Amino acid sequence: MTTLSKRLDQHFAACTAAAAGAALLGGAEQAQAAVVYSGVVNINIPQNFNGVYLNMVTGVTGTAAGLVVGHDINPYFGGNDLFAQNNAAGVGIHANAGPPLGQAINLALGAPVVAPFFPGFPINADANFIVGTPGFLGVRFLRESDNVQLNGWVRMSRGGAGAGTIVDYGYEDTGGAITAGQGAVAINPCTQPLPSCASDIAPAGGNDVVNVEDLLAVVGTWGTVQTPPGTGPRPLGDVAPLPNGNCLVNVEDLLAVVGAWGACPIPTGACCAPAGTCSIQTEANCATSGGNYEGDGTTCAEVVCGPACQ
Repeated sequence: MTTLSKRLDQHFAACTAAAAGAALLGGAEQAQAAVVYSGVVNINIPQNFNGVYLNMVTGVTGTAAGLVVGHDINPYFGGNDLFAQNNAAGVGIHANAGPPLGQAINLALGAPVVAPFFPGFPINADANFIVGTPGFLGVRFLRESDNVQLNGWVRMSRGGAGAGTIVDYGYEDTGGAITAGQGAVAINPCTQPLPSCASDIAPAGGNDVVNVEDLLAVVGTWGTVQTPPGTGPRPLGDVAPLPNGNCLVNVEDLLAVVGAWGACPIPTGACCAPAGTCSIQTEANCATSGGNYEGDGTTCAEVVCGPACQ
């Protein structure tokens, strides 16, 4: 068994125990049939093995399973890529039945959320979810207040090296059918923040170094604009200005690559110590001290430290 497989097994086993208390949770949605929409929430998915836990009915989030009773989705960093899991049997993430088995599907806007569903899966970094471009996960989850299985979607934007953002989400509150993005407002990818070390765009997914590959990627997409305007993907070479870029590849992006030349700086973020205290550290230093890294750029003011699911 590979080291990654062992870590995944450990993650699933530990978090299943925390999910067992989910039946105590009451629902908060309205009684009439409707699509419940979260609004734009931009929930950070930390670049660590705990990730973020979300209860789609209550909107409660946390960085440990014990902090979010009845969590419905848990995107997290599994060693090389983003993974996710649900907390109950018979539900999960809409994914391929194979081959490859269990690879998450990036649903098109308006596509139906249908089986097959899997409780845990790897997200393809190169094809299914493009860095900086939001995509839709189809989900089926259990509402603990009445044990009804609900269909929904989660719009997720993948960052570099395993981090990401839950942009928004929605679900049909009677157990009926739903399509990806139903009930949502339109999200322009170019209004979303650029990933950390934004100039590291080549090869696909980045390699933690800004060099001639990235320079050539900008030159190769010179003059590219968002197509169609307002809804199309971000052009590959759009790496400046911070924080969101401008969906145009021009001299500003070229200068940004030159200015960031060399190894990407080591990012820092909030580190939750086993005792529940918080400090700002690098991910490596946080792991060495036995803490839980909450994600690049996070601050102690925006996280709640608690027992880690490990």
